[in-house]
Amino acid sequence: MTVQSFAIVVGKTLDTIEGSFVVVDTLWYKVDSPLTAIEVAFKAYFALNAKYSIESSPLWYLVQIGIYIRTRHDKAGSNARVTKVLADFGLKL
Repeated sequence: MTVQSFAIVVGKTLDTIEGSFVVVDTLWYKVDSPLTAIEVAFKAYFALNAKYSIESSPLWYLVQIGIYIRTRHDKAGSNARVTKVLADFGLKL
């Protein structure tokens, strides 16, 4: 099994967020905001040289290519939904 990271936001609504966390494997880290949780979880994949899970890979490729970086290993082009969302924002693979 590989190390996975993910963001968790606790609260009943977006207006009543009680806490934001990043989970890496079995370790929980409290962070300042939901945006920070997403950022730290994303960066943990690169720092740990981990692979995105199949279930979450379209979202992480959207974050990776649309916001951060493109690498020679990008596989987002094989996902039509990711390609379309990027195109909607004027970004190309």
